[in-house]
Amino acid sequence: MKKKTYKEILKENEILTEAVIDFHYMARRYADGRMTYAANIVNDHTYKLLQMGIVLSPDGFEESLDGTFFAHDGQENIERNCFCIPKHFLELEKEILNGD
Repeated sequence: MKKKTYKEILKENEILTEAVIDFHYMARRYADGRMTYAANIVNDHTYKLLQMGIVLSPDGFEESLDGTFFAHDGQENIERNCFCIPKHFLELEKEILNGD
């Protein structure tokens, strides 16, 4: 396999970033409220993307349906009567949404 040039790597990164942004809202909407490990996987990756500075929109729209980037875990809701998202995830989300 031929070694990629810097320009090729930048273009690849641009394409992958765009794909991740597009996939994020679909994955979040799919995982939200499900009683599987899907919400945790989506949330873990969402947190990492936000930490990297990838600009995501809650729900993939300009205005959020519920104001969060993260999926709620349906199983936790049944077991603990709550939608538990790790505190540090919500703190990062608050910083981003408030422009801090």
